[in-house]
Amino acid sequence: RAVGVAAHPLGARAIEVDGRVAKVVTVGYRVEQFVHTTVAAHDLTPGTLLTAGDLTLARVLSNGRPAVDVASLVGRKIRAATPRGAVIFPEQTLVNVLVKAGAGAILIVKDGGVALTADVVARTGGGLGDSVTVYNAQTNKLLSGIVTGPDQVELVLPAEGDDSE
Repeated sequence: RAVGVAAHPLGARAIEVDGRVAKVVTVGYRVEQFVHTTVAAHDLTPGTLLTAGDLTLARVLSNGRPAVDVASLVGRKIRAATPRGAVIFPEQTLVNVLVKAGAGAILIVKDGGVALTADVVARTGGGLGDSVTVYNAQTNKLLSGIVTGPDQVELVLPAEGDDSE
């Protein structure tokens, strides 16, 4: 008896005995892709203000979404209880509002080595790193700056000759 293996359509293999197909074997497979993304370093309770110690990078099975960087979640609040090792996406968090619309704030204007401060009223609210609009009653001007802390907004003026804006 002559036994052989022959190619078959769709990647299957045919086992032949004496020139006749005795059995067709089909092999299925699944390609799994992994990503390094942010997960909970320990169990998190709702409302936890995320720090670098609450988050870690882990290799997890991809679900087709882009990986999330730890730094992009630090300073945000987790919305729901999250177990250790669970992937955390931005929509599972809330901005930790440090500047509230309608509330007073301090505006720090930096120009080179000089820093000036002014009392302002926030027109929009935001969290760390967010751009907000503030109103200066002394100059009757609206300005935009970046939230750098609780009730603190910073505006850095471009250096002379800086065409980056």
